[in-house]
Amino acid sequence: RSRDDTLPAPRMKTHCFFDSQNGMNNRDFKLRTVIWERDWSNKYDELKEYVSKHGDALVPKKYKPNPALGNWVQNLRKEYKRFQTIG
Repeated sequence: RSRDDTLPAPRMKTHCFFDSQNGMNNRDFKLRTVIWERDWSNKYDELKEYVSKHGDALVPKKYKPNPALGNWVQNLRKEYKRFQTIG
C-alpha cells in the first residue's frame, strides 16, 4: 500500500458564490474557483510530502517548517468537525 492511499482523495469545492448583489460575474467566479483549486491542490501536495516524511497527517497547528500547512490542516479539521455536526 502506497503512502498516497493513506490520504483521502482531494475534493474540490468552493465557498464563493455570485449574484448581481455582490457584483461578481461568472468570469470572476471561475477565476476565483481556479485559484482556489490550485491553492488547495498545492497544500494537498505539501500534506502528502509531510506524510511521506512523518508517516501520518497529524500536522501540528504551529508547524514551524511550514506554518501555512499547519493552518490549512487545522482549518480542514474545523470544517470536518462542523460537517459532522450538520449531517
